[in-house]
Amino acid sequence: MHDVIRDMALWLSCESGEENHKSFVLEHVELIEAYEIVKWKEAQRISLWHSNINEGLSLSPRFLNLQTLILRNSKMKSLPIRFFQSMPVIRVLDLSHNEELVELPLEICRLESLKYLNLSFTGIKRMPIELKNLTKLRCLILDYMLRIEVIPSNVISCLPNLQMFRMMHRFFPDIVEYDAVGVLQEMECLEYLSWISISLFTVPAVQKYLTSLMLQKRIRELDMTACPGLKVVELPLSTLQTLTVLELEHCNDLERVKINRGLSRGHISNSNFHNLVRVNIFGCRFLDLTWLIYAPSLESLMVFSCPEMEEIIGSDEYGDSEIDQQNLSIFSRLVTLQFDDLPNLKSIYKRALPFPSLKEIFVLRCPNLSKLPLNSNSATNTLKVIAGHPIWWEELEWEDDNLKRIFTPYFKTSRF
Repeated sequence: MHDVIRDMALWLSCESGEENHKSFVLEHVELIEAYEIVKWKEAQRISLWHSNINEGLSLSPRFLNLQTLILRNSKMKSLPIRFFQSMPVIRVLDLSHNEELVELPLEICRLESLKYLNLSFTGIKRMPIELKNLTKLRCLILDYMLRIEVIPSNVISCLPNLQMFRMMHRFFPDIVEYDAVGVLQEMECLEYLSWISISLFTVPAVQKYLTSLMLQKRIRELDMTACPGLKVVELPLSTLQTLTVLELEHCNDLERVKINRGLSRGHISNSNFHNLVRVNIFGCRFLDLTWLIYAPSLESLMVFSCPEMEEIIGSDEYGDSEIDQQNLSIFSRLVTLQFDDLPNLKSIYKRALPFPSLKEIFVLRCPNLSKLPLNSNSATNTLKVIAGHPIWWEELEWEDDNLKRIFTPYFKTSRF
């Protein structure tokens, strides 16, 4: 995902031919004085990472040619009132990872050429409604804004050229103004929006997503957190084929993920989550994750703190029959498998799997997982490590002693 964001920023920079012009790039500079910044006034690209620029900004010159400004993790506490007036043609602005930055000057609305704005991991408390004036904006990133209190309505719908929108959060501890359903409705109306990454915290927001064909086709990364009262999530296969990442976190009432295959009753490979590559499950009540048979491209599976989980791929009303009848290749692209704090987990799958792409297995605090779905043909030439507690490893059951000898060199003690 970080590569996608980076590529979009580079593309917007290169779109103006900026790559051939003057750039200043600094990293890990303890203090940048104002007189040094003056030297950059002709620059078209300035990138400062892990550098202290807070004092120098107040006396910064006019950057009449500046088109890209990256100030990441630069210990900023505030921006000068007229700061944005000094860069009239800027296209790319990245202020991410400035946790002490709590406010944006309202003059940001004057950046009429701005196409990329990244405010993730900042301490900004209020999203200024003036952002709606940035009508050329194509990419807006608001991930993990740690202290956000106000996200105004009727901003997203005023950005007609928006192509990517990201707002992933673990939770909103201080939020006082945010209409999640309203934001989803605003995104439905944007013609060019094709990539959405978002966290949902309420049943109405989840229901809005599950009943909107437009949102299902546009949301690439989905995180459902808490969602009190949500007991069943029914995922429609026919419209979720663009989903790449699914996270379910601390949904204490959620008992089941159900797959709706609609009218598709043919071969399972013709209707599945082709692009789903990462699934993270934290603190949920699931008994199994058998629905993952519909994710043939899955590369990473992480399951933590699910006290009722008994098996990963089980034998329910569609599980065994689908797998046996259609000869499915389960976890054929899986690279990383991580389990932690699953006290009732007894089985990953009832038979050994080939795991042709598997590199890493991490198992911790799964006392009842007594067997791994491995045989002599599993993960050949790919496996790098099996990590866990040494007592768990010694008590694992194997088909024969030779099989244990094959995999013992890959084991290492871990407390991940």
